[in-house]
Amino acid sequence: MTEAKSPELERALRARYGEGRFKVHADGTIEVLGANGKWRKVARVGGRLPGRPRDMTKGRKVTVYLDTDTYDIIARIGNGNLSLGIRRAVKMASL
Repeated sequence: MTEAKSPELERALRARYGEGRFKVHADGTIEVLGANGKWRKVARVGGRLPGRPRDMTKGRKVTVYLDTDTYDIIARIGNGNLSLGIRRAVKMASL
């Protein structure tokens, strides 16, 4: 966990969630402490969280099991976003 990137962001998070109820990780992910006592990701500094792209049409949720080496490669290709890494790898393979 790190401190927020800027004093303005720190003040905004403190005002919205309260002191000690949020964390900003080194990768920019912001987590807040929920009423159930569990941390949940709410945003990423400078971008949005990985997940279903808002502009994707005709998409389908699938589950994929990968060995560790393949997982690491796909994560690198997608800059930490596995779905993006898989889409990029398929696109590169089809060229």
